[in-house]
Formats: sequence, C-alpha cells, structure tokens
Amino acid sequence: MRKKGKGILSLALLGLGWLILAIGLLADARRPSPEGTLRGYLLDLQSQQLEAALAALTPREAARWRDFLEFQQFNQYELISIAVRSPSLLESLSAGTPWRGTQATLVADIVEPSGVRWRGSTIVPMEYVDGRWFLDRPPFAPP
Repeated sequence: MRKKGKGILSLALLGLGWLILAIGLLADARRPSPEGTLRGYLLDLQSQQLEAALAALTPREAARWRDFLEFQQFNQYELISIAVRSPSLLESLSAGTPWRGTQATLVADIVEPSGVRWRGSTIVPMEYVDGRWFLDRPPFAPP
C-alpha cells in the first residue's frame, strides 16, 4: 500500500513539473525578442541604409558609432545564428528587473568588398525601451 502511495505522489510531482515546464516555455515564447531588430539592422547595413541602421542603436550611442557603420555598410552579412541571453526568472524576480533579454550572441559570415570571407561571432548588449529593442553597440564593434 505504501509503495502505491509513493508511486502516485511521484507521478503527480512529475506531472506538476511538466506543467510548470510547459507554462514556462509558453511564457518565454511570448516575451519580446531582439532577434528582429538584429536581423533588420544587418539588412539595413548591407543595403547601405545607414540612417536606418543607426536608428537600431540606442540614441545615446548612435553618434559614437556612425563612422564604424559607414565603414561596415559595404560588407555582406550571412546570418548563421542568434542566441538571446536573459537572466533567469528567479534572478529577475530577486533583482526586481523585467524578465527579458539583455544581450544577444550573433554568428555571421562576413564578406568584405575585397571578397575576403570570414566567420565572426559577437556579443551585442541590448536594451528594451518603450516597447522597442535597441542595440547598445553594433555587432562586431570593438568594446
């Protein structure tokens, strides 16, 4: 009789764990993601739409990086992957900060105007302000 009770309790806890996981995955999927901003930035940059690419940067950083973007706009970017980093839900709750991404790791193949091709990865700090994602620093920019 005791084994049966432990088995039922174990199954109930397992079911509860799966339910919590499903709820967490749904909540995570509904969070805003900076991926669209990063993709748009690279598309604007390689299309030589400098002002549109600058608009993806936080306003306080746009002027600082203008020369860098003017140089980078002639490259072609083939996006390989984007991974968004966010603090854990527990970390966000304990710090009293919103549960959203803080940075993204971008991996891309870059083709320079000379034809030189290379693969790079970069960590891009991100900010979410007034319902919109901004880059704190351009991808592949020096720290």
